Amino acid sequence: MAERVVVDQIDFRSALVFPRVLHSATGAFQPARLLAATFVVLALAVAGRFYDALHGPTIQPAGLLAPVRSQFDSVANDIARRAALNYLTPEQRPAGMDVRGGVDVETVYVALQNRLGSATEREAEGIRREMERLDSYRPKGTFDSFSVAVGRCVDSLAVGVLTVSPAVSLGAFANLFIDLPLACWREDRWFCFVFGAAFLIAMGAGGAALCRMTAMDLAGKDKLSAANAFAFVKPRWINHALVPVWP
Repeated sequence: MAERVVVDQIDFRSALVFPRVLHSATGAFQPARLLAATFVVLALAVAGRFYDALHGPTIQPAGLLAPVRSQFDSVANDIARRAALNYLTPEQRPAGMDVRGGVDVETVYVALQNRLGSATEREAEGIRREMERLDSYRPKGTFDSFSVAVGRCVDSLAVGVLTVSPAVSLGAFANLFIDLPLACWREDRWFCFVFGAAFLIAMGAGGAALCRMTAMDLAGKDKLSAANAFAFVKPRWINHALVPVWP
C-alpha cells in the first residue's frame, strides 16, 4: 500500500540548481577570482616584455598588421637625419650620414638620449622634442606590437557589435584570428613558440584554477582562495596547460 507523503515546504535553493549558476556569475567579481585573473594577465605581460628585452625591437613602427611603406621609412629617415644634424656633434652622428642612404632611427635616438646628459637646458628641451617625434618611428618589440594589434582588433570588434556592422565585426575577427597570427609567424617565429608556450601555461593553469573555484561555488562548498586554487592545479599543471590544444 502506497504511503501518503505530505510536503510542508520546498527548499528551492537546494532543489533548483540554476540559481547557483547565476550566483557563480556574480561570484566572478569576488576578490579571489579577480586576483587569480590578474595574476594570469600579469604573467603573460611579464613574459612578453621579457622576450622583447632579450630579442630587441624588430617590428616595423607601423605595426604587425600594417604593410611596409617606403614613404613611411623616408619620413623617418628625414626626421632622424635632421635631429642628428641639429643636436649631435660630428663625432656622435651615425656613420654614413654624409652620403645618401638610410639613417638608423634607433641609433639616432640612443645618441640623442646620451647627449641629454651634456646638453644645456635649452638644447635638452629641443632634444626631448626630437626624441618624442622619433619614438613613433622606432622599431617595436614583437610583444609590444602584438598587444597593440590585439587591442585595436578588440576595439574594432566591439564597435562592429555595438553599431551592428557585420563587415566591421568580420574584418576585426579576421584580423585577430587569421591575419595577426600569420603576421607574427612571418615576422618572428620564435615569438610564436615562446609566447605560445607561455600563453598555454598561463591560460591553462589559470583557467583551471578559476574553474575549480567556480565548481566549489556550484557545489555549495566553502569558497577557495586563489592560493588554494593554484595549489590544486600545481601537481597537474602540464595536463592543464595542454587543455586548450588537447582537451
